[in-house]
Amino acid sequence: MSSLHWISTPYKKNSDCIEQLRLVSLMGISLSSLGSYVYYHYAWYTYGPNEWGTKPFELLYKGVGIHTLVDSYLCTTYEMKLHHLCILCILFYNEAFQAPLEQRFLFSYPMLNTEISSIFYVLKYWLPEKSKWYTLNLVLFYLSFIKFRLYDYYVAMIHQNALIQSILQMNTEELSSLLYLSVYGLYSLNLYWIFILNKVIYKTVFSSINTDLNGYSLTRHLYLANIPLTLYLYPVYGYECIGTLIHSLAAYLYHLDVYNRLSLKKIDAYLAPNKDSLLLYIVYLLSIHARSFFYVLTHYPYSVVAIFSGFLHEISLYRSICRVAELIDEEKKETFLKDQRYLLSLPFLVDGLWIMVHSSYDISVPLYLFYFTMIVVHIVNPFYKLTPVVFALGSMVQTYYMSLKFIQTY
Repeated sequence: MSSLHWISTPYKKNSDCIEQLRLVSLMGISLSSLGSYVYYHYAWYTYGPNEWGTKPFELLYKGVGIHTLVDSYLCTTYEMKLHHLCILCILFYNEAFQAPLEQRFLFSYPMLNTEISSIFYVLKYWLPEKSKWYTLNLVLFYLSFIKFRLYDYYVAMIHQNALIQSILQMNTEELSSLLYLSVYGLYSLNLYWIFILNKVIYKTVFSSINTDLNGYSLTRHLYLANIPLTLYLYPVYGYECIGTLIHSLAAYLYHLDVYNRLSLKKIDAYLAPNKDSLLLYIVYLLSIHARSFFYVLTHYPYSVVAIFSGFLHEISLYRSICRVAELIDEEKKETFLKDQRYLLSLPFLVDGLWIMVHSSYDISVPLYLFYFTMIVVHIVNPFYKLTPVVFALGSMVQTYYMSLKFIQTY
């Protein structure tokens, strides 16, 4: 609920005085959240379940609402405006629903705990930038962000949350959709921000292994391992299984070719395919589209959904091949891989969202995390030259959950 400029650079519109007031206000909320968190656990372990431990959260909940409303006007990035909007929608939902104190606490507790990590965000502005305390503060911010904004929030608000599911069934579709989008929207922003923050940590700590050779060496082995994994997980070898096998094999051969050229020092860094590996790259590109399209075709054969999916894949593939044709221009090679990831993202996301929405809850949540993470990795590139390794790991995760959906369906 805070303005995380550490991972999202603001435009300088506000005066220094206003910015300092925002930081002081945020620090007050963050310290109050920490105090409420400590007091709640103290009261719980000392007296057992009681109302005393939850009282501070109820008071702080209203203070956060005022802070968020004011900061919605003062914040200067679209990400933060969207973040504050999600918070205000959740607050509005609680007021409109008039939830009892016990249920309001189940919302306020995980939400307000996320503000504990903002202590280290504010300290970033108050510590000397090149001191060891600044670096330590960054690490603490990173760890607390993962603990409170990702893990705890996921366990309390996303993973099999019976409270949210029951409330969604008790209210109108409009109010239920408002809560659903706000809860997941807030978590999606935190996922997006952690990957941006990860670039800072990764570049500092893992720069020694950040090489093309290491990246493509690990990637080829992971795609190769996905072949026996697919054969083991799928009981019937239909379109979906065949698409996964083709993609895994094509990806293995493509990344093996890149690895060989790097290890033989034919190239210093991989920027784009050359004329000798162009056909292999196009086959790899086709296999990515085929795998995603075959998922849709398996579950929605001969439907408007499959036709629309095929249309998107054709457009994306056409634009990708046109981009390949531009490789005669040396300047185009610098951004080739990034451009290709952008072109692949739309049909990949549309297919994933459709399958996710029409899956059971135990599969739809992991698929939401998977598809959103892959899109963010496409855009942010948080692991630099080891990003292909993340895509290969994602391919194995996708194989596992899609095989579960296949078994449930057939």
